[in-house]
Amino acid sequence: SENKISDISALSSLTNLTELYLIENKISNISALSSLTNLTELYLSWNKVSDISALSNLVNLTELYLYDNQISDISVLSNLTDLTYLDLSKNQISDISALVNNTGLGEGDKVWLCDNSLSEQALSDIETLETKGVTVYY
Repeated sequence: SENKISDISALSSLTNLTELYLIENKISNISALSSLTNLTELYLSWNKVSDISALSNLVNLTELYLYDNQISDISVLSNLTDLTYLDLSKNQISDISALVNNTGLGEGDKVWLCDNSLSEQALSDIETLETKGVTVYY
């Protein structure tokens, strides 16, 4: 954390990793993470990430920190059904339907959506999440 790392391609072979802290760097390309399917916690806050499609196979993630990046499309998160803690604050997200479609999000889970450009539909979706028992901060 807190380095000037931009290239994380060397991490792709570390498939036994369960936790990865890459906070406060200059990372934009996270494709190398797609093979790290044993990850349960991933910290990518304060980077330059916009494309999170590489996370689609990381189905063991329980905690995902993406605070302060450049993310707008979170559709890939609908598959990550083990998530219990998700921080998406300070991005460019307007559509959160992927979170409603995530069958694993429910009682006791926490989602942060502060400082995004949430649509009217997203505000309605937040109510749906809250009905499922998710605590949503926005």
